[in-house]
Order: sequence, then C-alpha cells, then structure tokens
Amino acid sequence: MEENKTEKLKAALNKTFTSEDIENKLKQNMHKEIKEEPKKSSKIETQALQTPKRNISYINILIYILSIVIIFLLFIAIYLFLNSSTKKEVIKQIPKEVIKEIKVEVEKEKIVDLNNTNFNKYYNALKFNTLKCYNFQKGNSILTKKCQDSINDFLKQNKDAIRFEILPVVAEDDNIIFEKIKPKIQEFEKSFKDKIEEYILRGLSRQRVLEATEYIKDNFGKRVIITPTNYYVKSVKNNKGIIIKAYYSKD
Repeated sequence: MEENKTEKLKAALNKTFTSEDIENKLKQNMHKEIKEEPKKSSKIETQALQTPKRNISYINILIYILSIVIIFLLFIAIYLFLNSSTKKEVIKQIPKEVIKEIKVEVEKEKIVDLNNTNFNKYYNALKFNTLKCYNFQKGNSILTKKCQDSINDFLKQNKDAIRFEILPVVAEDDNIIFEKIKPKIQEFEKSFKDKIEEYILRGLSRQRVLEATEYIKDNFGKRVIITPTNYYVKSVKNNKGIIIKAYYSKD
C-alpha cells in the first residue's frame, strides 16, 4: 500500500513539474532576490541622506533664532548706553540753584497825632518848593497839556511833601464876563461895579483851583493832601494860571 502511494506521488510530480520547469523557477526566484536587494539598499541610502538634511535644517533655524536674540540684546544695550550718557550730559549742564534768604525790613509808617502844638509845625512850614504854570487861556480854567505835564513832574519830585497848596493867578484881561456886562451897568455906582468885577475874578480863580485839585486827585490818589486858599494873585505881568507849593516839615 505504501509503495503504491509513493509511486502515485512521483507520477503526479513528474506530470506537473519537469526538470526544466524547476530550473526556470529557481532562476526566476534568483532574479527577484537580486532586484529586491538594490531597492532595499537605495531606500536605506535615501533615508541616510534625508536624516542629515533634517539635522542641518534644525541647526540653521537655531542659528537664525540665536542671531535675532543677540541683535535684539545689542540694540537694547546701545539704547540704554545712549540714554545714560545723555542724562549725564543734561545733569552736567544744569547749574545748581543757589537759594539765598533775603530779609526785607519794612519800615512802619509813622503816625503823628495832630494837636494844637504840632499842627502849626506841619501847616506853617517855611520850607517849600514851587511850580508856576502860567499858560492858561484868558477867562479859562481848563489845564493845558503843558501844565499837566509840569504838574506830573512836580508831584513825582515832591512825593515826600506833607501837603500841597494851589494858588490861582489872574490877569486884567481874564475878566471877560465883566467886559461883556459892563455897558449894561454904566448907570450903577463905581463901588457896585468894582464889587461885580471882584466877584467874577474870585469865581474864575476858584474854578482854576478846583480844576487843578481834581486833576491831582485823579492821577496821584486821594491821599495827596491839598489845603485850600482864600485869596488869589492878581498879576501885573498879565500871567494867567496857577502856582503849586509843596510844603515840608521843619525837621
């Protein structure tokens, strides 16, 4: 039985595969192995080539990042150095302020109580300075510009005077009003006409004092003491205007 089976197998094998077929199969297998080996080696070579390329790219990225960081740090260092140097220069250029204490002594204004004894001392003082302003228009009490300028200078120069006095000066031709009414009073007595002329001159002289007083008060303040006068000066030289006196105490 066993011998029959072996013979059958041999017969089947002989039918399917000849010796030439076996040789061809072997050759084909050899060719396949030879072809597969170079492919594997090429794959290994490409992998080996790719790995260093990747390593080189990583190194380049690291170098690029490090260079950026170094440049940034250098920029900050230069900026800080420049700012510190400019601050030093500014500090050197600014001089130190020297603060000095200045003591100012304020003199207290002396207040004098006036009485019967010392009033005459101040009112009847013999020391005085005089301003003459004789450029008024006839029959007019208005201060001229030249007279105003003279008053300004006079009061500035005599600001320490204790009082001022204004005297009116009139001339013969100042009595314009009297000359106008003179024809109408011819029938009156001479004494009466003289009184009318006197009253008119007194009114004009008083008006000149008032105009000068108002100008001084407006420009130099109400603290300026101006004492009144009860008379006028009649000029024989035809002067028309005012006289201002600045009085000082006897001391």
